Amino acid sequence: MLGPALMVVAWALLIIFPGLGGICLFYALMSISKGTGKPYARSVLLKVVPTTHHDRVFPNISFVQNAAIVVAPLAGGLAIALGEVTFLFPALVYILLLGLAWMLFIHSQIVIRSSGGGLPAGLAELAQSRLIRSSGISICLAYVVMGLYITGTVLLREYNPELSPYVEAFFSVVGITIIVWQGVLRRWVPSGIQTSSIVLLSIVALSSLFFVSNPPLAFAALVLYAIYESIVIPLNYKAASAGVSDTLHSLVFSFFLVSANIGEAIGSLTAGAVVSFGVTPAIVLSALVMIAACGSIMLLKLAARAGR
Repeated sequence: MLGPALMVVAWALLIIFPGLGGICLFYALMSISKGTGKPYARSVLLKVVPTTHHDRVFPNISFVQNAAIVVAPLAGGLAIALGEVTFLFPALVYILLLGLAWMLFIHSQIVIRSSGGGLPAGLAELAQSRLIRSSGISICLAYVVMGLYITGTVLLREYNPELSPYVEAFFSVVGITIIVWQGVLRRWVPSGIQTSSIVLLSIVALSSLFFVSNPPLAFAALVLYAIYESIVIPLNYKAASAGVSDTLHSLVFSFFLVSANIGEAIGSLTAGAVVSFGVTPAIVLSALVMIAACGSIMLLKLAARAGR
């Protein structure tokens, strides 16, 4: 319950301290909340879902997260319409969702055991696993790509003004594509095609052209990037969850969460530096996306072999 409680406290403090200090405190508490809540939630899902359906868990997590991202602006618009309770509205929604989850799982016997030897022992065990090392770096590189896209998109007006009017639509199309892919299209594409190195590398090569494209091609490139993200990230989580004992699941997911945030930070910082100080930033960004994404795919394949 620490994660949800911190989220509610974060929103309450934002109301009490609406200035810069309150905003910084809000984001700090939200980050801690996600850091404690996400690994636990993933471990719970693996407990609740039958083993035969584990391959669906992580794609469905991706689906739900991106559905929330698409719906969030609508909830934000409703919150603004409510006036004085603008900042309280998300906390109220979260409390309602927690109540619904509690009613659904009140009779479930869910036990999440620790690794036994504590955090240092758990990390030491993870460090010896080639599977976890490969998956962790693969996720880090995948989020480097994400950071490059996010910051590169925000700064489009600096190096590709033709695309800058579509910034908001670009962010929406990624979330919508992931929802459509995970909710509908993924079921119709054979898994062998989805996990083929040639297919994934082709998707990455075409998606990296986003920064140097005209608007129609840029939208097509983002659709391909969203498919890459939808495949690579869940597959890394799936490989890792199948390759370690139940007692280490939460620790592994925490490790991956740290890897992902480091990767996204590196990607965003690199994109900002390239746009601010680089020559031909669009070409450089495309090349960096190619390098990071290809590295992520190769390490995913190594992790898959290590988990067999």
